[in-house]
Amino acid sequence: MVRDYLSLNRPVKLSRNVVLTALNKGSKIVDAVLDLFIFDQINGFAFQHLGTGKESLPLYLPAMDY
Repeated sequence: MVRDYLSLNRPVKLSRNVVLTALNKGSKIVDAVLDLFIFDQINGFAFQHLGTGKESLPLYLPAMDY
């Protein structure tokens, strides 16, 4: 979420960002549970785009340079 926000709204003075979990190339866990009905019901539409496939949002975000 931070990478997506900062790709559109970069502050002039950005000094640090703490990344607790790195989904820079998508998540294989999302790929594994994507077809499960309960996954879709609990996590919703947005989490479907966090996998490793070609439609994965993390793959389209610019690299972190901060």
